[in-house]
Amino acid sequence: MDLLNMSKKELSKLEVMQRLDDKRIRQKEAASALGFNIRQVKRLLKAYRWDGAKGLVSKRRGRPSNNRLAERLNGNSSAYGWVQPLT
Repeated sequence: MDLLNMSKKELSKLEVMQRLDDKRIRQKEAASALGFNIRQVKRLLKAYRWDGAKGLVSKRRGRPSNNRLAERLNGNSSAYGWVQPLT
């Protein structure tokens, strides 16, 4: 069995999905508990049934953000005419 790193948010998803899979709560109740719509709960439940807790962990973990700056811009923005205003 592999160890999973899960955030608090993912752990709460796991708890809700376990209760939903055991039919202790309904999809509507799970959606309101997680702040999702019913369609997202169905998608999460499918992933949970297919992969277990691993299916609820973010697939983007460990990858760089899509909104990151290019490395050449990180420390040298003044060379491109962008200057931080003095306050």
